[in-house]
Amino acid sequence: MWLLKIAALSAYLSILLASPLDVLKQNEENNLINQADETTSYRLPNNTIPIDYEITLTTNIHRNLSEFSGTVKIHVKLMENSSSITLHSRQLEIERIDIYQPGMPFPTITDAIFEEIKSNEFLVVKLPKIYETGTEFVLAISYLGKLREDSTGFYRGDYINSAGNSSSYAATYFKLNNSRSAFPCYDEPGMRATMQLTLIHGRNFSALSNTEVILQLEDGDHYSTLFAKTPAMPTYLLAFFVSEYANINSTESSRIPNKIHATPTAIEAGFGNFAASVVVDIFEECEKLFKVPYPLNKIDNVALSVTLYKRPYLFGAHGMENFGLIMYSSFGFLLDPTFTGHYKKNKENSITSLISHVYANQWFGNIVTPSWWQYSWLSAGIAKFFEIYIPHSLYPNENYMDKFFISTMPIAFIHDKLDAWSMNHYVDNPDDLKYKFSGISYNKAACVLRMFMEYVGEEVFLDGLNNYLNDNYMQSATPDDLHAAIDKAFKTKNPAVSLNIGQLMSTWENKPGYPLVSISISGNSLLFSQRRYPEGNGELYMIPITFATKSNPDFITRKPRVWMDQQSMSLSQASLNFTANDWIVLNIDQVGYYRVDYDLTLWQAIIKQLKTDHEVINRINRAVLMDEIYIAWTQLGRVTAFEVLDILSYLDKEKDTNVWRNAQNLIRGLDHKLFGTDAYEKFLEFLKTLTSPHLVELGYFGIAGEDYETTRLRGYTKIWNCQALDDNCLSKDLEVFTSYRGGSGEGDFNFCNALKVVDGAEFTKLLQDVISDVNMDYRDDFVNYLGCSRSSDNLMQLLNAALDPTNGLESYDREMFLYNMARYSNLGLEESLNFMDANHKELANVIEKFHDPLYYIAANVKDEMMVSKFENTLNAMVQESIILANDTAFFIDVMKSNQDWMDDNYYHVAVYFGLQEATTLAPTTSVSTTPVSISTLPDSGMTIFISLSLMCFCLIIHLI
Repeated sequence: MWLLKIAALSAYLSILLASPLDVLKQNEENNLINQADETTSYRLPNNTIPIDYEITLTTNIHRNLSEFSGTVKIHVKLMENSSSITLHSRQLEIERIDIYQPGMPFPTITDAIFEEIKSNEFLVVKLPKIYETGTEFVLAISYLGKLREDSTGFYRGDYINSAGNSSSYAATYFKLNNSRSAFPCYDEPGMRATMQLTLIHGRNFSALSNTEVILQLEDGDHYSTLFAKTPAMPTYLLAFFVSEYANINSTESSRIPNKIHATPTAIEAGFGNFAASVVVDIFEECEKLFKVPYPLNKIDNVALSVTLYKRPYLFGAHGMENFGLIMYSSFGFLLDPTFTGHYKKNKENSITSLISHVYANQWFGNIVTPSWWQYSWLSAGIAKFFEIYIPHSLYPNENYMDKFFISTMPIAFIHDKLDAWSMNHYVDNPDDLKYKFSGISYNKAACVLRMFMEYVGEEVFLDGLNNYLNDNYMQSATPDDLHAAIDKAFKTKNPAVSLNIGQLMSTWENKPGYPLVSISISGNSLLFSQRRYPEGNGELYMIPITFATKSNPDFITRKPRVWMDQQSMSLSQASLNFTANDWIVLNIDQVGYYRVDYDLTLWQAIIKQLKTDHEVINRINRAVLMDEIYIAWTQLGRVTAFEVLDILSYLDKEKDTNVWRNAQNLIRGLDHKLFGTDAYEKFLEFLKTLTSPHLVELGYFGIAGEDYETTRLRGYTKIWNCQALDDNCLSKDLEVFTSYRGGSGEGDFNFCNALKVVDGAEFTKLLQDVISDVNMDYRDDFVNYLGCSRSSDNLMQLLNAALDPTNGLESYDREMFLYNMARYSNLGLEESLNFMDANHKELANVIEKFHDPLYYIAANVKDEMMVSKFENTLNAMVQESIILANDTAFFIDVMKSNQDWMDDNYYHVAVYFGLQEATTLAPTTSVSTTPVSISTLPDSGMTIFISLSLMCFCLIIHLI
């Protein structure tokens, strides 16, 4: 026995001490994508580089004119023997180009010949002969342009000033390749040069740019404002802003001024006060974490009244991190000082994260810039990481790191789908460049960075980033530079460990997708396997395996215990501190960028632990388990509805709101699918047992000053308590509704809950108000939820109103009456189907679209009689040209999907609830492949089919 123990210990130590790269497959390194120096016709030739720009722009935005004029002097150097110089230019009218020798007052070449290649946005300046490598020139280019209207390049925006009049501003958004629309330039991120800007603008307007003003001269009704020269930087980081904005200085004690700029009205009303209260703390935390002083003398933060529908991705979630002049949407950056409670707190957190993101970009993106957009994650992903890490560092008690598993990783998983690009995917087509700033470059990269931070340790990770900034200061960089910097920090701290960080990280950067790790029990071993999820082509990932077991419930250690570097591996139970009938939970705090698939035995052990003492498993992993069992149930076929109900059964004791949030997909799925079956009443009673204890403790309505988590928990539990028709819950919303209708309260109630139990007289009056007053408060809500009523008389009133062509209702209102009746109760379903069957000809005269009402009838019909009637109705509507034959086929498929779900799940539900059907139905463990006639559906066999669109909707709700 002692020999076996020694062998097991030896095996375990070999796992812990082995370098994961010792067994890394060589062919993984042969699967690299195109490198950064690869060029196509969209990239500038490398025969010249810029050294310095002198830019002068004259704008007449103060006169409400969009036309502008400019001159730019570009000091360039030939990197090879050349007879031409190629720049970028877009939508500019080039008037003249003169070429100077540096330091000479007169041009060497006057009115030079040039060619514009519109398809590539190239401006090719011809030289009279071939000049040798190292020759330097100054190109002096005069041109005209027009401010854009789409919030791109050099553009104009509008706002209402304090006098109530329309006013305009001129601003820039040069990322990714839009500086070329303001001045001819080398518009690539790896081309760095110093820049000095002069703006000529109206006297009543002020001007901002990246650097401080060093001289301002008056010239008639214009000012000429000269700014200090910038450090060497790419042109997309140049920014300028001409406006009548006001500002506040965040503090007088900051090493450099951090100002907040917004419309005078917004500044006067205090909308910028919260941002002003946090920017300095965030700035100082950046300097503390990064250990590299900020190189400019100021930071201006500007809140723009951006027309979001024109550029929805422009400022919706992020600001633009221009060096020293950061631009935001006013919506994302300003906080109404009258906001209170949880909305105020959420907004404050959002603004804090936003500022942390763009301030981190001042170092990662500005001080060190990706050499090409192929490596956009070196700015976007690192900034996304610090968007969470900086607030976590400043406010450690506010659980900011939870955002990784709440939103960052789920969004990454959504984007990292079958056709996703890898983090290092090469692209240079201008139409594709914007896709390099997506959930891959932001969210996936942030998750990968966090995963490796946990492996090397926070101190080493931050030291590595400091190395990266110092080694590449004011230069462009590639992932290899980042790898080398972290590797150097790791080896300094761990000189005895043989590890190549670059090879390890690149396995994640160069492959699209993410893995699913499956784990199962086999004898005295645990079997692990990996594959790309949901499907792949043999991709192999270097996966850090962290875990806790019943014997060792360590949810603190997030450093990998094992590296999985092969498609499958077997580890002895003893080496993992796992014993018979034990549970194991992988991926502590979901630090690893992967999902986990447990076998049925392991799921049962996990569920048993949750039901016995759920707090043994940490709160984040409890929430993640809800996600993973949903996938195991709906996509992998690993568990049945029995296990789903069983894992939900402990929620009466669960107070963590993230667990409840992640459980929503499970509850919602069962609610939809069991709707109308014999098991539905049992399911509703089940929901009552889960939710009532929480509401007894929390109450049905919030109180002033309560914490946000209490409000969230009440929200998640109350919605299902009322769905279960708990009289206490419904009566509370009816009480508030009655007060509102009586004129003594606000519309702060759940409309569907109140309308389920409202009496007939009030329902009649409410319906008449909806018909007669298109401007009534909350009219859309009442239109949507009148169909929730559980009174046959009320529903018949609603149907007759939908049919009446004289009442002035819009077609959409009538559709909503039918559509929502079929969704909210079995009674509503029966009434809407019977009414549709009897009156479809007349309904066709007042309703334009039948798809949604018919879909929800198809998705909810429960028994053979209803199915038969619905099929007859569909056939009649086809014959009468109300719908198409293809529509009928679609609705039949929906009903068939219901049958398939029932074949696989209903037996397990019946067993769980102890229903009589469990003794007569045979269990099934996989989706039936035998065609089943819709007409053979059992009376209790129809449930709501969750379509792909609804699944996507549920996932979005899940992320909120």
